[in-house]
Amino acid sequence: MLKDPYACAIFVGHDEYWASAMRDTVDSFVDAGGHVARFGADKPEDLQRPGILLLMSYDLAVWEGPQPTTGADADSTFERLFSEYVEDDRPTEPVASVAAFVEALLARWPEDSEDSPYSAHIFASGSIAYITLSYSRAGEVTLYSAELAARFGLVCFDPQTGWSRPDAGGEPADHGRR
Repeated sequence: MLKDPYACAIFVGHDEYWASAMRDTVDSFVDAGGHVARFGADKPEDLQRPGILLLMSYDLAVWEGPQPTTGADADSTFERLFSEYVEDDRPTEPVASVAAFVEALLARWPEDSEDSPYSAHIFASGSIAYITLSYSRAGEVTLYSAELAARFGLVCFDPQTGWSRPDAGGEPADHGRR
């Protein structure tokens, strides 16, 4: 049972598998003024509960290379580039097309402006740019980013869905995993 003197309970894991008594206990804690931080879900909808503030980010990757033709191709290219450039502690200068994309994106929404849609600094290294967005701005920024990436001949990839954005017809190429 959650009791005083705790102001916040932190859960790391999937609460959708909790028994109703467990959920009732947490709901009572929140109703009594307690706070909950949840860090486990497969998708944003899993975190949405009445009275719980949802703070999430939305990731987007843009890279130089051929447009993926399958979901497996998109995923493997993203995983390889992410591992090589983003997770590496030694970033390199971005290639010219990626640098130009980032410059154009920052011209639209500077990182230091009050209107900034970014949750973190845009990371660009080698042939990839990795963008972390405020979830509430994801639709607007991903659409613009896809259009901008196409102008620079780049792939725009949504790691949440496995989609490259957009396909030749302007719609997301549904390589989606989900």
